[in-house]
Amino acid sequence: TKMGVIMGTAAYMSPEQARAGTADRRSDIWAFGVVLLEMLTGQAPFTGKTVSDTLALVLTKEPDWASLPSSTPTALQRLLHRCLEKEPKQRLGYIGDARLDIDDARSGPGGDETAERAPATRPAFWQRPTSVAAIALGAAAVAALTVGSLMTPARPIQHPSRFGIQLPEGEAFTGNGSTIVAVAPDGSYIVHTANNALSLRPIGQLEARRIPGTDGARVPFVSADSQWIGFWSGGQLKKVALSGGAPVTLCEAERLFGASWGEDDTILFGQARGGIWRVPGAGGTPEPLIAVEDGETAHGPQMLPGEEWVLFTLRSVDAGSWDESQIVVQSLTTGAREILVNGGRDARYLSTGHLVYALNGVVLGVAFDVDTRQVSGGPASVVEGVVSAAFTGGAQFSVARNGSLVYRPGAMGVRFERGLTWVDRAGQEEALVVSPGPYLAVSLSPDGTRAALSMDAGDNLDVWVAELERGSLTRVTTDAAPDTKPLWSPDGESVVYESTRDGAPALYRKTADGTGPAERLFTFDGATEIIPGDWSPDGTALVAVVRMPDTGTDVGLLTLEPPSAWEPLIQTEAAECCPAISPDGRWLAYTSSETGPEEVYVQRFPDLGQRRPISIGGGFGPMWSADGTELFYLRAPSGPPVAMMRVAIDSDGATLTAGQPEQLFDWQYYDRMGEHQRYALSVDERFLVISPEGGTDSATSPFDLVVVMNWFEELQARVPTP
Repeated sequence: TKMGVIMGTAAYMSPEQARAGTADRRSDIWAFGVVLLEMLTGQAPFTGKTVSDTLALVLTKEPDWASLPSSTPTALQRLLHRCLEKEPKQRLGYIGDARLDIDDARSGPGGDETAERAPATRPAFWQRPTSVAAIALGAAAVAALTVGSLMTPARPIQHPSRFGIQLPEGEAFTGNGSTIVAVAPDGSYIVHTANNALSLRPIGQLEARRIPGTDGARVPFVSADSQWIGFWSGGQLKKVALSGGAPVTLCEAERLFGASWGEDDTILFGQARGGIWRVPGAGGTPEPLIAVEDGETAHGPQMLPGEEWVLFTLRSVDAGSWDESQIVVQSLTTGAREILVNGGRDARYLSTGHLVYALNGVVLGVAFDVDTRQVSGGPASVVEGVVSAAFTGGAQFSVARNGSLVYRPGAMGVRFERGLTWVDRAGQEEALVVSPGPYLAVSLSPDGTRAALSMDAGDNLDVWVAELERGSLTRVTTDAAPDTKPLWSPDGESVVYESTRDGAPALYRKTADGTGPAERLFTFDGATEIIPGDWSPDGTALVAVVRMPDTGTDVGLLTLEPPSAWEPLIQTEAAECCPAISPDGRWLAYTSSETGPEEVYVQRFPDLGQRRPISIGGGFGPMWSADGTELFYLRAPSGPPVAMMRVAIDSDGATLTAGQPEQLFDWQYYDRMGEHQRYALSVDERFLVISPEGGTDSATSPFDLVVVMNWFEELQARVPTP
C-alpha cells in the first residue's frame, strides 16, 4: 500500500490523536513535549516520509533520548519523559505543573552553564550559542502561553490534515453501484468493499486486511460504538464484529439503498421503492418504517436526535438522476414530510449543526437547526470531486463523529471510459477499434459482429449498439429513464432491456438500429428489478431474474407469445441470478448463494430435475459454449484474483456430468458485481470484455481514498453556524 501526504502536522499529534481518539489537554501537553525536545536536540522526534509513517512512529517509537545535550538538567529530562508518555493517563496532568520542573532546571546545578557539548546532529540555529537555561526560559514562555487555553473549557483548535490511500496492486473497489466506504464513528478505522469483500484499515496503519466471511459484501456501515460493521450480502443484512468471528445474519433485505446504525442500537435501511425499514442491531424481523408512493425511491435514512424525524433522500420517477432528488425529513409520529433541499443526494446530519449532501460530484454543506428542521443560508462547497454511486442515491464519502472525513476522489462530472477487447482462451488480447466509453454491460449479437452496450453518459443510462469491425456507435434508447441490461434477440434484429420509464421496472424491446417505438413486453408487479438472462432456443420465451422486496432475486421463465406470462423456476431464500440455457435447450445454468458464497449450478430445463454443482470455490456468470460441451464462468475466490474458468460438460440430453474446473486466465477486466453481463462469448469461443485500459476507471486523483482529519474545523470555517 502506498500513501501520500498532502498537508498536515502529524509530527506533533499525540498517540490518541493518531488513533483518531478523543483529544484533550493532555494532547496539547504531548505537543508541548515534542516542541521542547525539538528545541533541545535540533530535530523533530517523530518524522516519517508520509503522514502514515509519521503517525506509526508516534504510536510505536520512543524518542531518541540519547540525542539530548549532556548538559540537559535532570529536571528538564524528567519533564520531557512526563510529557511524552504514550498513555495519556500516565502523562503530565496540567501544563502549569511544568513550571515546577522548569524552575528546578533553572535553579539546579549547572542550570546557568553553557552547554559543553553539541548534540550529534547538526546544531539548529537556536543552539548557537545559548544555554539550557535560556531554552528552559523559552519553554516556560511557551508554557505560559499554553496554560490559558488548556485551563479554559473552550475546544482546542486542531488544524485539518490530509493524506491519501492507494489500494494495493491487484485490488480494486467492488460494488460501485452503491456505497463502498465508511469510517467508524470514533474515527479509528475505515472499512470499504474491494475484490468482492470487506477490507478493514485502521487509521495510522499502512495495511488493510480482508475481513473473513464477507464475500459478496456491499454497502458497509458501522455501529454507533464502532464495534460492529454492518453490510449487505446475498439478499441479507449482516454484521461482523470488529474483534473478529463469523458474520451474523440480521434479517432478509433486498439490495441495500443506504443504512445507518443509531445510538439506540437500531438500524435504519433503505429499500428503494420498498421505502425505509428498521431492525434491531441484534437482528430480528424487519419493520417497515416509512412507505413511499408509487414511482418514488428512498435512500440513506438517518434518525435525527429526538427519535422522531428521519432524514433521507427521495427520488421521484420524474427525476432524471439521483442528483435531482430531494433531501427530506419525515415524522414517525404524524407522518408529515418536509423538504429541506431540492436537488441533492445522500444527506447526513452532523453534530456540528450542519447538513451535508452530494450534488454533481461536490459535497455541499448548509447550516441546519435540528430542533426546528430549518436550513439557514445558502449551501457552500465543502469537498469537491467526490465520486457518486452509479445506481443508488449514495455518494462515496463518510464522516466520523470525531470530525474525520473519508471520501473517494474523482473529477466532477468524470466519465469512466473503458474499452472493448477480445480475449482468447489463452488470455491473449485483441483491442477493438470501438472508441472508449462509459460501458457498463455487454451483450453480443448472434453473428458476433455487433455488441449491445449499457452506457452511463453521466446524466442517464442508455442502450447503444457498436459495430465491432467498423467501430461505429448507434444510440438505441433516448428515454429520460434509465435503460440498461441489454440482451440481443435470437434473430439479431432487436434488443431487450430493462427500463423504469413507466415508474416501475419493466422489460422493453426495440429494434437494434434505434428506429421505431419501444415495445413493453412485461411488467412484474412489485418488482424492484428485472434482468433479462437468456433466450429459449425457439425464441418464444426467455429466462430472467426478478428482484422482489420479500424474496430477493429469483429466476423465472417469461413467455412472450401473447398473452405474456411469468412462471417461477428457481425461487428460494437464497439469491439466484445469471441464468443461461444450453444450446439444446435441455439444461439451465445459474448462480446461487444458497451455500454462502455464489456458486454455479446446472439443472434440467424446463422441468428442473437433476441438479449438478459446477463451480468449486465460488463462481458466477455462467455461459455455454456454442456446442454445449463446455461451461465458462468467473471464479470468485476468497481472495484475488478473479479468473475465467472452464468446465467440460458431457450430456446425452437426459443426464449430465461435469469435469474439474480449469482456469483459463486471470480476470483483469471491468467487473461490476451488480451486473450479470460482465462479458460475452462468441461462437468461436472468444470473450468480449469491457476493459478499463481504453480510458480511466479511477478518476483524476492519484489516490483511491482521501482521509481528512479534524475536518470539522474546515467545515465550520466554510459554513459558519449560528
